Amino acid sequence: MGHVSRTIHVEVAPEQVFELFTNPERFGEWQVPAAEVKDVTGTPGTVGYGWTTASTVVGRKMEGHMSVTAVERPRSFELKGTGTFAATVRGRFEPAAGGTDVTIENEYEMPLGFIGDAANRLFVEESFAESWDKSLAKFKALVEAEAPVHA
Repeated sequence: MGHVSRTIHVEVAPEQVFELFTNPERFGEWQVPAAEVKDVTGTPGTVGYGWTTASTVVGRKMEGHMSVTAVERPRSFELKGTGTFAATVRGRFEPAAGGTDVTIENEYEMPLGFIGDAANRLFVEESFAESWDKSLAKFKALVEAEAPVHA
């Protein structure tokens, strides 16, 4: 099983961070690689809300379905994904220093057994970590640019 964990601080309240981070219609603005989102079902921000994503990861076109399996608005969420990779993504949004610490935990199962595990150790995990680093940097810039200015 692969695992990537990343934390970033943003100068925005958890409620605003949660809303943007959990809106799949805005993923293309900050996620790397940018994913096409389609087949959205359910009510945003609730258990059962789901969508299909299509993106290119490590040079390979991948499609998968994501579904919200747990929500504690605006503090946390959990997604389960199926497709090329089975994945669980957990997000936590903790108030800190007048803003929010955003922590993402991404656990995933590689296909092909020990061959997939070897590929993960050699380059997939590093590629996912780089993608999360770039995504979170773009997310930070986006959410901070959209935050209301307090006088």
